[in-house]
Amino acid sequence: MTTVLLLTATETAREDPSVTDWVTAAAAIVALALSIWALAFNRRSAAAAEDAAVTSRQASDHARTAAEAAEKATRVELDREHDRRAPDLSMATWQLNKEALDPAEWRDLYTFTVARPYLIKAIGVWAGGARKELDVKPERIGFGTEVSVVVNTRGNAAPPTSVELLFWPYRPRRGQAWFCACGRPASPDDGDGAGHWIREITVPRLG
Repeated sequence: MTTVLLLTATETAREDPSVTDWVTAAAAIVALALSIWALAFNRRSAAAAEDAAVTSRQASDHARTAAEAAEKATRVELDREHDRRAPDLSMATWQLNKEALDPAEWRDLYTFTVARPYLIKAIGVWAGGARKELDVKPERIGFGTEVSVVVNTRGNAAPPTSVELLFWPYRPRRGQAWFCACGRPASPDDGDGAGHWIREITVPRLG
């Protein structure tokens, strides 16, 4: 419609030069109006695009926060279950085994009983930093098994200052298998051989 009016005005201007200024002014006004409308449209489009981008970022942030919270809750639950399945050494005792005739062969034992099957390894640690694997009887322990760690033989120069006890879940030939899903090493062959549960025991003065 605007185009028709402009053409009509143009034809009129050709017949009457006095209206030329009016036609030019009208065309400028129409062009200005179209420019203003286009600018407003572009601004609205840009604002809509920015709003959409903000909404997308907010949704992404919310999703990431929810995922992190879920992961943290899962980790807390796994660690709680890990602690619940750990060996209980609260009733452990120190004993001196005098079965050998030679007192130099008498052995200091760290003895405890467990409520579930474990695979166990004991490492003696001396004051100078030396480390040595200690005898454990039995190495594979089941429900209610009494375990004895040979910490020292009296003929030795000096006993270790501490003992590291390494435990892993153990699947017995008979009985219900079990595991801990926390992600720590599941066996001595898993990773660098670190224990699934590690307990450090200070060795008392053995007299």
